[in-house]
Amino acid sequence: MEIFNFPNIGMIKTKISDELKTNLINDFSLYSPKKTTGLEGSNIPNHYYITDSKCFNDLSQVLLECTNFYNKTFPNYIHRIKKMIGNEIVKNTHLTVDQKYCWYNEHKPNFFTPIHTHSGIFSFVLWLKIPYNMGDNKFSGNLSFLHHDIMGQEHDTIMTNEREKGGTLLFFPSNLTHCVYPFDHTTDTRLSLSGNITIKLNKTLYANT
Repeated sequence: MEIFNFPNIGMIKTKISDELKTNLINDFSLYSPKKTTGLEGSNIPNHYYITDSKCFNDLSQVLLECTNFYNKTFPNYIHRIKKMIGNEIVKNTHLTVDQKYCWYNEHKPNFFTPIHTHSGIFSFVLWLKIPYNMGDNKFSGNLSFLHHDIMGQEHDTIMTNEREKGGTLLFFPSNLTHCVYPFDHTTDTRLSLSGNITIKLNKTLYANT
């Protein structure tokens, strides 16, 4: 017998260095201007910009490594993007990490992030400080990805948030639907960092037109 798997895409998980994690937490603690996003409202986390350029540059290197690894591991995804926007445009663009498209999430007890997607080509979430362990409730404080299988059935893939997972980065397609459940078993704040990898047009594309 022979097994045949239908083409699909997934996400990747990695861990940043303790030094970068500490630097990012310190950057948030010192001063981070508030960022306005499409997710605003009661019991929804506040968002803040990265201000430390060295932290951002170090993070960018990790994200570009993730981008290259993802394209090699799941080539079907980038092929799909090329079909959507056209090969000629893709040839004259490059994927970039822009500081204005990265933000801290200050997640207080009983706060939640509603179901949403991101803009861009790739997105990420980086857990910096998780002040609790999961306990018996598989939803409490956890991240859920919502997707379909080849039969069209809906599924949710739960990524658990626990204290030991500080520094863990998840990297995934921007249009993958997800949400974050509230937690209530601590009075401390959870800190994470999110952002998008976008396409940037090369300046020379229309130079002679």
